[in-house]
Amino acid sequence: MGGNYSYLPSEPASNNFFCITFRVPDSIKVIDCDPPTLEIVRKAIARGYRLGLRQEYDKYGSRTFVLAGNPFKVGCSKEEAIAGKQVACTLLQDLAHKGWQVLNSSELCRNKDLSSWFFERTNEACVNYDSTVCCIALSGFDKFQLVNFPKQLLAKVADAVRRTWTLGIQEEMKDAYGSMEMKMNGNPWSASERGAVEARRMILEIIRAMASEGYVLCMSTSIKDTTDSLFFRSASAADQPSCSELGSPDASFVLSLNRHDRLRLIEAPSEAQEVVRNVLLHHWTSGLTGDRDYHGSREFKLGGSPWWTEGAESVRTRLLITLLLQELRDKGWRLVQTIELCRRLNDKSVFVFARAQPESSLHWCLSLHSKSVLRFVNAPVEVVDALRLVIAGNYIHGIKTERVFAGYHQVRLRGRPWSSHNGNDHVHGRHMMLGILEAMQQRGWSLVCSADVSAIYHHADSGQDYPVDVHSLWFGAINKKPPIADGAVGVGGASSAPSCE
Repeated sequence: MGGNYSYLPSEPASNNFFCITFRVPDSIKVIDCDPPTLEIVRKAIARGYRLGLRQEYDKYGSRTFVLAGNPFKVGCSKEEAIAGKQVACTLLQDLAHKGWQVLNSSELCRNKDLSSWFFERTNEACVNYDSTVCCIALSGFDKFQLVNFPKQLLAKVADAVRRTWTLGIQEEMKDAYGSMEMKMNGNPWSASERGAVEARRMILEIIRAMASEGYVLCMSTSIKDTTDSLFFRSASAADQPSCSELGSPDASFVLSLNRHDRLRLIEAPSEAQEVVRNVLLHHWTSGLTGDRDYHGSREFKLGGSPWWTEGAESVRTRLLITLLLQELRDKGWRLVQTIELCRRLNDKSVFVFARAQPESSLHWCLSLHSKSVLRFVNAPVEVVDALRLVIAGNYIHGIKTERVFAGYHQVRLRGRPWSSHNGNDHVHGRHMMLGILEAMQQRGWSLVCSADVSAIYHHADSGQDYPVDVHSLWFGAINKKPPIADGAVGVGGASSAPSCE
């Protein structure tokens, strides 16, 4: 069925969620959006994208806006790239003012599509009508572009860079099409060894500086198929406690997945380091082959190649990340955001944590593979049953095969929802994902993050390399009892010991 076009169901998968997808080189696609919200998107694009709109059209139930120029293409002009970030800021800000908060950004296709943003309708009492959104884009190999940025925060960012990047700043803030640009010495977005550690420490220090000034990191996303752009919004009263925690130097740290087998903790307090070490020792059956100080970070070397794998072997990696998220949350560390800041294909996502109240939690992973496979890792039986119903009701092409393995539950769909090369199966995949978000919310599960933790890249003779697998998504719930007693972990309805075998 891949390559065919078919209409989305007439009813949206959810009234509380919708999706915006960015596509190479110039398009914004809106899925499952009601008419009033679609009008907000239309006005935000008209107001926020100064190069103009080329066309707008409806195709098989989704709405596409085609922008002038090529703002989402690698190698586009600086003016186009900055204009793309500016319209993204406007979309986030205008939708937030109307009660739509961005929930997460995820990369769900192997080619052509960039990030998909999932929005959640918020309670009217929680809407911050005065919020503003700004962006720090990681540009090229050595630049920051600061878009819609408050002038009083420019010096804060520059100071954070000076404190953490020993090679220093080559060019201070200069105007670039209404935004500001900073160029550093060296190449922080492709650095290795000491530079790789410093680049991650620099990003953490910028997040802390922004939090101390009342700006929350609301999303990290790729809208140009390179490194991520970080979007911050001014904090509401409800955000202030989180800002205070994150702005404190001893209350946040980075967990970074590097090379094929390294896990690095940067700025992590000793108690967080021991939590991670214990999870690795008890749950990674290939063992630890190294534990050392690495340019001021703590580096663990894992047996095997957990961050560069595919197929069933990659399930072990996702279970390990699931258990790390779960144990850190139990011990008082919440995940703030995942970031992809490196142009090196064998470096994966960066996880930013902040101190929080310890709360008993359960996490599971929705792992998306190849062109059409979903795997439910560490998911309780009731979650698997709910997901099967959601897929049956919201994915028009249906299920091709279904299998239960010792460790996970697998569903293979008809069509190619994780490939946008031909047809519009990828749109049906987004529609289904919105149904999954709705079903999980109703059952007390929250989307924790979306991340790349193990994808091998396919080398394309023409065009860019692309990942064999796409992002995985993690869900968490507070005070959920584990599906198996005595601390063991249930995986997709099958019993197993709490190890990544």
